[in-house]
Amino acid sequence: MLYLSEVDNIYFEKSKEYFKEVLSCFVSGNYRSSMVMLYSVIICDLLFKLQELAETYDEASAKKILAKVEDFKKRHTAQHPGKVPKNPQSKSKWELELVKDIHDQTNLLDYEMYEKVLHIHQLRNFSAHPALNNEYELITPSKEETLAYIKCILEKILVIPPLFIKNITATLLNDLSKNYDIYQNSPNELKKFLKEKYYKRMSVSMKKAAFKTLWKKCFLEKNDDVIKLKRKALGFLFEDCQDVLLSFIKSDNSFREYADFGLGQLCIFLAEYPSVYNVLDDTIKLKIKFKVENADLLYLMSWFVTGDKKAHIANMISCSKYNISPSYSYCEYFQWLSNVYSSTGDLSYLIDYCIELFGKSPRYAESRDRYKYILKMFLKRMTRDQYIKLIQVINDNDQIWGWDGCISMNTEIVKAASSALGTGFNYDAYENFKLGSKVLNNKDDANVPQAENI
Repeated sequence: MLYLSEVDNIYFEKSKEYFKEVLSCFVSGNYRSSMVMLYSVIICDLLFKLQELAETYDEASAKKILAKVEDFKKRHTAQHPGKVPKNPQSKSKWELELVKDIHDQTNLLDYEMYEKVLHIHQLRNFSAHPALNNEYELITPSKEETLAYIKCILEKILVIPPLFIKNITATLLNDLSKNYDIYQNSPNELKKFLKEKYYKRMSVSMKKAAFKTLWKKCFLEKNDDVIKLKRKALGFLFEDCQDVLLSFIKSDNSFREYADFGLGQLCIFLAEYPSVYNVLDDTIKLKIKFKVENADLLYLMSWFVTGDKKAHIANMISCSKYNISPSYSYCEYFQWLSNVYSSTGDLSYLIDYCIELFGKSPRYAESRDRYKYILKMFLKRMTRDQYIKLIQVINDNDQIWGWDGCISMNTEIVKAASSALGTGFNYDAYENFKLGSKVLNNKDDANVPQAENI
C-alpha cells in the first residue's frame, strides 16, 4: 500500500505520529475515521509549517497567517469561555480560512492541492456527522478514494519542508552558489542532491515556477560562475517531469526569448534535450538558426535543428564549416559533444568531422591546437578506416606535416592505431607521415577537461 520509506519522509515527527493513526484506521477498514483523521493531520501539519517559518526564518506571510488564526481563537474564547460552540461550523471556519490564506499567500498549496483539501474537508464533514444517503445509511468514502487521498496528502503536503512556503527557487539558487565547489565536477551527485532536497518534494506548480526562473537565469541573464550548475539543474528538473514542462514551454510566451550571450548555454541545453527545441515558438527557432549559421562551433552543437546527427555532420562537412580555432576551453565542448553523440551511438560521425577539421588546418598553429585540444581525445576511439583517413590528411597538408611537433604527434597516433592497423601496415606509403624512433608517453591527457565540466 504505502512504503515505510515514504512515511519516514514526513517532515514533522508529530505529523508522522498522527499520520500513522490515519493508516491504522485505513488498514482496519474504517474509511470514515481515516478521512476525519486525515483532514486533522493536514491542518496540524500546515500549522507546524507556519510556526517553523515564523520562528526560525522570520517569514512575514507565515506570521500574518498565524496572527489571524490566533485572533480568531481569542475572539472565539471571549465569546464562548470554557464552552463548546453551539454551531460547530463556526469552530472550523478558521481551518478553511487557514487553507485559503496558505493557498493565496504561499507556494505550499497550488490550485490543484487547494481544491483537494477542500474536498477532503467535505468528506470529513460527511464522515464525522450523521450524513445519510437515500437508504438512511451513513455516507462512506470508498477504499480506493480514501487511499488516493492518503497518498496524495503524504506526497504533496506532509513530506514538503516548511521552507518551501517561501520562494523555493531562490533557495535552490542559493544552494547552487554555496555548493558550487562540491558539485561543479560531480553531476551525478548534483542530480541526487537536487532530487532528494527539492524536486521530489515540489508540487507541479513549484516545478513550473522553478523551471521558468532557471531558464531566465541560464539564457536571459549574463553568465556567472554558477551558470553550468544552473543549466544542469534546469536539465535535471526537465528530466523529472518532461511531459508537463514541454506543455508548459509550448503554452508560455516567456520561453520565446534568449539573450545573445546565453546562446551557447541554450545550444548545449537543447543538444542534451532536443525535445525542448521541438516545442519552442517558430520565432525563436528562426533566431537560433540565424545565429548558429555563422558560428561553426555553435552550428556543430545545434544538431537538434534537424534531429539527425549523421545528416548534421554530413552537412557540416559538405558546407566546409571548419572555422574553429580551439583553445584549452574548446576541448571541454568536444568532450561534452563526445558524450552527446555517444549517448545515441553516433560518436563515429563526430570523429569523422574532427578528422576533416584537422585536415583543413590552414596554419601550423591551428594544426597544433586542433590536434592537442580536439583530435587527441578521440585517438583511442577511432575505427581502422578513420586511422587511415587521419594519416592521409596529415600526409596531404604541409601545414600539418611541416609543423615541428608533427613527428611526436604521428608517433602518438601510431601507438593508438597499432592494434587496428596491425604490424603489417605500410606507413612508408605516406611519404610525409614521418615517425620518431620511439613511442612517446602521452602525458597531456591529464590536462584534458572532462565532459561533465560543460
